[in-house]
Amino acid sequence: MASPPPATAISTQTPSIALPDGTEYVVDDSAREQLTAAQQELAQSDPAAYERTMALYAKTVAELQSNSTNASHSPVSTNACITVTKDALRAFAWIAIAYGGLVAAIGGFADATIVGLPAGAVLNALGIGTGLLGNVLLDRVNALPWSSKQVCV
Repeated sequence: MASPPPATAISTQTPSIALPDGTEYVVDDSAREQLTAAQQELAQSDPAAYERTMALYAKTVAELQSNSTNASHSPVSTNACITVTKDALRAFAWIAIAYGGLVAAIGGFADATIVGLPAGAVLNALGIGTGLLGNVLLDRVNALPWSSKQVCV
């Protein structure tokens, strides 16, 4: 097992970051102590994960520091980007409307029995609410002037 890192490894590596808006983020002493304790625990329990974490930490700090000089570069790396089309949102709205109608219809059938009356009322309310939300979404999508947007997460 690898020996634990020195107690000051993160404390000395935790820089103050100049943010693009001109402010400076300073890591306080209690956060540095927590980081150091977590670092020592990870180094003792899983040395490979410790090495990966420290490499990612160094990369993130470098990106944050380069972001202070280059505001157009995003310090946050994205995992995936997808294009959401207006037609896809319309289809989703119609699915919600159809699902709401189906749930309301099931609630109507449950209303036919005395025992199912409370359950039918709940299903009717859920179906009407879902259908209404689908209609609101469809109206909003139709009112938007764009055809597609790219969303990155």
